[in-house]
This record gives sequence, structure tokens and C-alpha cells, in this order.
Amino acid sequence: MSEFNGNVTPFKTSTDCMDMGLFKFENGDRYIGCFTANIKRELFREGFGKYFCNNGDSYCGLWRKDNLVAAKSITYKNRHTYSGELSRTGMQMEGIGTYKIPSIGDLHVVFEGNKPTGEINLVDVSGFCWKGKCNDDGVTLYPVNQFKIYREQAMNKDPEKIESD
Repeated sequence: MSEFNGNVTPFKTSTDCMDMGLFKFENGDRYIGCFTANIKRELFREGFGKYFCNNGDSYCGLWRKDNLVAAKSITYKNRHTYSGELSRTGMQMEGIGTYKIPSIGDLHVVFEGNKPTGEINLVDVSGFCWKGKCNDDGVTLYPVNQFKIYREQAMNKDPEKIESD
């Protein structure tokens, strides 16, 4: 297990967890976390764990019968992350979630079939808030109270330094 130092989110054991372990798959994928075995000698990811794909993606959260049912985080090789609700099979973003894009910010939105729908809130990398609506053509965003955000930031600074910023 030492090869995972620093790459695994710490977790505590659960009464739902029969045991914990590290599994390496033929395709290079790895799983570390809780699992259960049945009388037929079948193993299932069950409880909290993290799955590392050989393509650089990782899935961390609550597993039920080999399906990720609650995502603490899904990290893609492009460094985008998702946390939130998933479909029953765990293969799609479904419901309320946050999608983080390092160069843009955090999108707070409801997903249906991996697509953002309805109202969307964005907190950009500068801390500014935006609201918008998702449609088939994309997303239209509008700034929310930009002056207020700037004003609150300015009020915490030395008044003589504001003009030089």
C-alpha cells in the first residue's frame, strides 16, 4: 500500500465494510477501500473507497455493489473535478453537484445525464459570482453584484492603498 502515499484520501472503517484492501486489475486500474464478499466468493466494492483508472481519472466516494453511488470527488486527468449526486449506476452526474474547472471556477448546478440543466451558479477563480441558465446552445452567465464584492474587498484594505491596486 505504500505506493499510494499522498494519493489516497484517509477514511475510517464502517460497520458496512466487511474488510478493506488494495486491488490491482489487469488493465492497470487500482482500487483501495472497503469491499465485501458473498458466499459465491464474489467481491464487490462496498463502502468508502477510491478507484484509480489507468487513464489518470479517479473516483472517490461511497460504493454499493461495485457502483459509485455518492461521489466525494471524481477527478479527471484534465484536473477537472466533480462532487455531488450520481445516477443509480454511478456512471453519470445526476442531481445537484459542483463541477470545478481550475482555470474558470466552481459551477454549482443540477445535472441530468451528465449535462448541466436549469439555473447555474459560477464562482470564478477571482471570487466573483455569476448566475445563468443552461440551454441546448450552452450557458449564458450574468455577473451578480460585482460592485458589492469589490466594495467588501476594498473595505478590508488600508484606504491609502486602494488607489494603487
